[in-house]
Amino acid sequence: MEQEFHISREVATVGLTTYVCGLGLGPMILSPLSEFYGRRIIYICAFGMFFVWLIPCAVAPNIAAMLIFRFLDGLAGSAFLSVAGGTVGDMFSKEKLSAPMMIYTASPFVGPEVGPVIGGFINQYTNWRWCFWVLVIWAGILEVCILFFVPETYAPVLLRRKAIKLRKETGDERWKAPIEIMNRSIAKTVLWSCIRPFQLLFFEQMCLNLCLLSAILLGK
Repeated sequence: MEQEFHISREVATVGLTTYVCGLGLGPMILSPLSEFYGRRIIYICAFGMFFVWLIPCAVAPNIAAMLIFRFLDGLAGSAFLSVAGGTVGDMFSKEKLSAPMMIYTASPFVGPEVGPVIGGFINQYTNWRWCFWVLVIWAGILEVCILFFVPETYAPVLLRRKAIKLRKETGDERWKAPIEIMNRSIAKTVLWSCIRPFQLLFFEQMCLNLCLLSAILLGK
């Protein structure tokens, strides 16, 4: 990339910075939206866009295009950093939640360790663009798996679907799910979601330590 775009090593790594910025900003929007529309639709749309934005990265004609699409890619891929935690919480009771949540929490730290090894191997025998083409192939496979094998797990959305079905079958409009009755603004929910991470960062020591560890891993 440095030779092809005639840039320094420092500039070549800025794409990682823009990608991480997208990863950090995306959950503030996608996570609250999953509480209104469900987990599955967010997965499908977000991972679909993750797949789409990888293609411009693979064929980027210059560093500017690379930086822009890396940010968009991080924004789309960020759904799995936040919404997936909600899915884990949906699938397990409070008594059995600790072990699955521990595995989920540890998983984002595996990528920064394994990714450079795989990427270095690909780059050694082909070129840097094939790192993205491999991701395109992998993301496409995962998107198909999500479409066919990942069900909706968010209980309020499932209840809403059941209420809609009952209204159609019985003609009785009194069937309402709790999520249909509550008067909650999407805009206010998203705004509160943007404020809450900073509260956790400054007032929760464990959260601060995990963020520092992520910064060290991603900044290497």
